[in-house]
Amino acid sequence: MVIEELLRDNKILIFHDEVSFSPKPDESDILPTAKWIEKILERFDAQIKIYPFSLNLMKMKAVLEKENPLLVFNLVDAVDGKCQLGCLVSALLEALKIPYTGCNNNAMFMTSDKLLVKKIMRRNGIPTADWTEDGIDIKPSLYIVKSAYEHCSAGLSDNNIVSDGEVKNKIEECTATFGGKWFAEKYMEGRSMNFYLIP
Repeated sequence: MVIEELLRDNKILIFHDEVSFSPKPDESDILPTAKWIEKILERFDAQIKIYPFSLNLMKMKAVLEKENPLLVFNLVDAVDGKCQLGCLVSALLEALKIPYTGCNNNAMFMTSDKLLVKKIMRRNGIPTADWTEDGIDIKPSLYIVKSAYEHCSAGLSDNNIVSDGEVKNKIEECTATFGGKWFAEKYMEGRSMNFYLIP
């Protein structure tokens, strides 16, 4: 009852990634997810508007000031196609003091960097695979070369699994091909997944 009273006749925005003309599978999922959330919120007589979040922060600030929402549902993973910029959404919302779903901007910023997360985990005694940022002086093993910032599947194929002697060249190749920061960690069989924790 309290939720119904809170949401009734109030404006809620749903922000999502901009979708390209030839969307990848993970991009294709975002619009149906936004529509699904919209349908649920409409049951509470809330006014819902859906917006793609743009790198043009002045434009997004103008949208927020015009709409003056009670809350923003933040479904944004990447801004301008870059996961590293995903924390811009929470940064803007916090600066404007607009409540939003998801973790705070500090957490968004820190967890967008796999290397930083691995260092924090190691420092706190949480197991994480050994890694290298340059492929020099590493232990003999199979390694997987991956982006430090982008989703787990970005730029990945079976060719990213290499022996210790190939790691340095593969990091350099991926950096030249895809841009951004790349590193390698010891390869473990299994599926790579994103997951979310509620403390």
